[in-house]
Amino acid sequence: MSLQLMYCPRLHSLAAIALAGLALAACGGSAAPQLKVLGVEKHKDAAVVLIEVVNHAPRAMQLERLQYSFGPTTAPAEVDLDRTVEAGSSVIVQVPIDLGKTAIPPGQSVVLDGQLFAHENAIERTFPVRASVTAPAADQ
Repeated sequence: MSLQLMYCPRLHSLAAIALAGLALAACGGSAAPQLKVLGVEKHKDAAVVLIEVVNHAPRAMQLERLQYSFGPTTAPAEVDLDRTVEAGSSVIVQVPIDLGKTAIPPGQSVVLDGQLFAHENAIERTFPVRASVTAPAADQ
């Protein structure tokens, strides 16, 4: 019994595509940063949401800006960050809420929804952001 090898161009192409896909997956994207709302500080007619950004990637990430809104009733806003988060580290980001212009009732939970823009290995990446925030009470 003899074994005869056959050349099949279609199979060869499929194997090359599979190997390329594996190579891209091995050196591809990193983990998205984790965001956690730590609290809200109130200052006169404004408040600041304190958000911890954790970088789980194996390399540093340069945070550029955060585009966000607090629910559908607020206007979109943007805050420049210009912060470096080392691999396995975290930073605290302050996101302002103008209570005088925002229709968020005190003590009510709203959703911070937006996009975090960062650079990693000279590549700009965008990460979706969604977090629940409770507006400070009126007496605080």
